Amino acid sequence: MMTISKEIQLISFLLNQGSWVTTSVISDYLELSPRSVSTYISELNKKYDGLILSSNKGYRILKDKACAILNAISTRRIPSNYEERKKYILEKILLSQQFPTIDFLSDRLCVSPSTLQNEISKLRSELSDFHLHLRIKNNKLSIIGLDRDKRRLVLDLINEELENSSFSLESIQDLFVTTDLKRIKKIVTNALKNNEYFLDEYSLLNYILHIAVFIELKGNNYIANAKDHNAPRINFRKVTSPHVCKIIEEIFSEIKLAYGGDFTIEDFSEVSLSMMTSAVSNNLGKLHMDQLEELVGREIEKLLFEIVRSVRSTYSIDLKEDGFMIRFAFHLKNVIKRVENNIKLRNSEFKSIKSDFPLIYVIAVFISNIINKKTNHILSEDEIAYIALHIGVLMEEKKAYSEKLKCIVLAPDYYTVGRSLYRRLNEKFSDSILITNFITSYDDLASTEEYDLLLSTIEINPRTEKPHILMDPFLSDTTISNVFQKIEEVKQAKRKQKMTNQFKYFFRNDLFFYDYPFKTYQDAIETMCDSMMEKDYVDKNYKKEIYEHEEVAPSAYGNIAIPHPLSNRAISSVIAISINPTPIQWGTNKVHIVFMLSLQEENRDLFTDIFNSITHLISNKDFFTKIMNAKTYEDFIEILVSSTVN
Repeated sequence: MMTISKEIQLISFLLNQGSWVTTSVISDYLELSPRSVSTYISELNKKYDGLILSSNKGYRILKDKACAILNAISTRRIPSNYEERKKYILEKILLSQQFPTIDFLSDRLCVSPSTLQNEISKLRSELSDFHLHLRIKNNKLSIIGLDRDKRRLVLDLINEELENSSFSLESIQDLFVTTDLKRIKKIVTNALKNNEYFLDEYSLLNYILHIAVFIELKGNNYIANAKDHNAPRINFRKVTSPHVCKIIEEIFSEIKLAYGGDFTIEDFSEVSLSMMTSAVSNNLGKLHMDQLEELVGREIEKLLFEIVRSVRSTYSIDLKEDGFMIRFAFHLKNVIKRVENNIKLRNSEFKSIKSDFPLIYVIAVFISNIINKKTNHILSEDEIAYIALHIGVLMEEKKAYSEKLKCIVLAPDYYTVGRSLYRRLNEKFSDSILITNFITSYDDLASTEEYDLLLSTIEINPRTEKPHILMDPFLSDTTISNVFQKIEEVKQAKRKQKMTNQFKYFFRNDLFFYDYPFKTYQDAIETMCDSMMEKDYVDKNYKKEIYEHEEVAPSAYGNIAIPHPLSNRAISSVIAISINPTPIQWGTNKVHIVFMLSLQEENRDLFTDIFNSITHLISNKDFFTKIMNAKTYEDFIEILVSSTVN
């Protein structure tokens, strides 16, 4: 019996041939016997009424008919190239924890076993970059390596998804049948502008998404019949400012007018939580995590924290951000309501998320399994896809915040200048900055507010110590140039501070040794180990383990030595550093720099990145000269940072 995938393989192969094809050519391609080829073609002709012509020259397919058949039988999206097949294979092994066979993959991916074997060789080479090995045993595939390396690979693949596809209004619009996302955006932005509020682009997208699903579900009118209709409902007038209440009421009125629906302002307020926590204004009253139990109940709060913990443990993805957690807590509450009352999302278009963002979807499946274990509720594919949308928006937001500067704009005249200025700033600098607040007076700048750069149209008095720049409100060419230059300065300063923090995490002032009178490598080990043990950085067995390692293999490499224990039982992550203008005899080497390591497993990846850059720099003559003259800890850190960042 011919499988669907073999049908697709054979029809696709013949469709792409420009002339008659012999049995032997088809046999070689499909890796089948000539007899099986004849049998398969006979089956196809019976099933599709003379689809394939035959003659003494071989076989030829009716192309129009073949195209129609392929469109009809392609009920699932089949990976069409190496990158898509690679993701499919990795998802099966790493995320679904399966051990697929060559035959299974060949059948599912609609490629010949020989083609698949060639691609597996390529994949095996790529996996080596992650210190992973693709093994084939008993015809089954598995990936061998450390869990942290597997997680690193998964994160890399997810980032590829986000780079190739973005959670924009345009990409999401096809998911919705009833709602027009641009229309909702206009309603929301008009209400915000009328009340002198705004949302950053990612919070705005999230809010529009919540409203759209709310409308698709006909205003959540199931709530009136829910089993927990006596449970406390959010009183948005108590948990947020009067200004935000007014905005919610205006948006509610416009949505009701545009789409109708049997729902109340109280129903609508729950989907407005994302806006309550993100809208920027002088008098914004924000929700806080300590209000969560009161708003969603203890069980939902516990479920939320279990999801956050498990996702971090399994995928190394941190969801623990107040804005996301508050929004997602209310989403969880509504998910449970829908499942308990057998309310369907009724949006089959959500299923495209599964194919467009497969790795993010797998994380959503993982979350749905946690919900199932904790509540005994089984989520539909649409519910899982909606969770994937939440995760995708958060990861896109995290990515944006990690790459862009958080900026606050100060412009006194909001109506005349401010709105157009905000638009022009986004047009010119959207790749570099994220505007998180718009204020009309310096006094409105909260002392605790976090930002990277203040963009102001007026002189600031008193002047802030934080990075800031004066600009004209119409963004002249000179201003644009100055702002670009300032942005680069701030980014450089942030990179420098990040590297400084990382170096200071490992290297400590009280473990810095310069030009100590070490005659032998044993002198260096004794002094440095004693200092580390006295300060409780390492345990009492540390020195013994250092010597044991030296007996097995001396730790000197060229002009540096890196003594460290063979075991992996470190109680802290520190590096003692000894700089020796007069070299120490270490075995057959003359050593100028000693790095004595104590590393916890969780810090090894970060250490590897830092240490690789340091050892690379040491080979540079100019850098080596500078290090030899670093007589203090401060000089040492400064030389490392400046050499790494510049």
